[in-house]
Amino acid sequence: MQPHYIYSPRELTRWKYAIFEALGAVEDVEDLVRLFVHEGLRLFEDRMVYQEEKDWCNEVIDEVSKKHFPSMDD
Repeated sequence: MQPHYIYSPRELTRWKYAIFEALGAVEDVEDLVRLFVHEGLRLFEDRMVYQEEKDWCNEVIDEVSKKHFPSMDD
């Protein structure tokens, strides 16, 4: 584990604010899901050091997205 892997509720707040700031450009649910995934990867995956960890983070965000937006394509 890397020392910079410590996450707090602050990261979730940053995720929420990043989505909120970009909502003006969102035209449909697909755009919202893309924004959700993009910001999540930017906040969490970009900090990861090893490729296995980045893959894991990507998989978790995809799973959450598919769970809450089942009609979206990959």
